[in-house]
Amino acid sequence: MGKLVWLNGEVQELDSAVVPAADHAHLYGDGLFEGIRIYDRKVFKLDQHLRRLYDGIRYLGFEMHISQAELKEIVLDTCKKAEIDTGYIRLNVTRGTGLGLDPRNIVRQPSVMVMVSSLALYTSEAYEVGLKAVTVSTRVIPPQCLDPRLKTIGRYVSNIYAKMEANRQGAGEGIMLNTEG
Repeated sequence: MGKLVWLNGEVQELDSAVVPAADHAHLYGDGLFEGIRIYDRKVFKLDQHLRRLYDGIRYLGFEMHISQAELKEIVLDTCKKAEIDTGYIRLNVTRGTGLGLDPRNIVRQPSVMVMVSSLALYTSEAYEVGLKAVTVSTRVIPPQCLDPRLKTIGRYVSNIYAKMEANRQGAGEGIMLNTEG
């Protein structure tokens, strides 16, 4: 079947899935994610990924309406329907929808997405012979500002900027340093 997404209770083709424009992750990066690999139709370390996700949900005070056990079954069922031997699962959970930073003023019904697709980070040649890496000027967000154990959606804009910086230098990867260098 290929690239599928389970989004708020409905399985659909990846290209046709939509989230509300007022989703807090879309507006403010207020969401969590996990990226999980599939090898030979087996999901790699699913329980550990779900544990970290639910730790983040509790830490950020999301009002999650799906239990960890239920989400595990949703992930496995979506993978089975996608029929992908080797692939990538992207789990997203967002706080809800509405304008404004204050969570008390939004609809606190989390949006939950399980995307099953493929992901190729590098060319096959890069896996065989390696790739060029450069140190970039973009710094890692300090742990005093945002707990690095949280896989928050908004945090990754600095990683994207670092990747763009590496691309401009003709490198396959950018190495980010902390604020002390």
